[in-house]
Amino acid sequence: MRRIMAQRDGIVAAVNYWSSRLLHVGAERENPGALAESAESMITTDRMKGGNDPQSLQFEYWQGRSMVDRDISMWLKTTNDAPQIMFERTVSDVKSWQMKIEGILL
Repeated sequence: MRRIMAQRDGIVAAVNYWSSRLLHVGAERENPGALAESAESMITTDRMKGGNDPQSLQFEYWQGRSMVDRDISMWLKTTNDAPQIMFERTVSDVKSWQMKIEGILL
């Protein structure tokens, strides 16, 4: 149970990070490709911070963060839509995650 909670905490932390990064004034001017590259870079960092012991809580926490970063990266680069549409769809998905998290943690 503690491992599941650690992974959930990682997911919450990553969603909060991306919410603040994508929902601030002026964020819509950011390049979706650059944001996707940033997310990919964070995946590598997450994996390094998680260590090599899949039984550890640290590993699970960083796995949770990595899952969110992977989804963000994928959403921002796997479509033929215009960059603004990709950005808006990603923002919508992050807002949806945020609402779910707030509903669970209340």
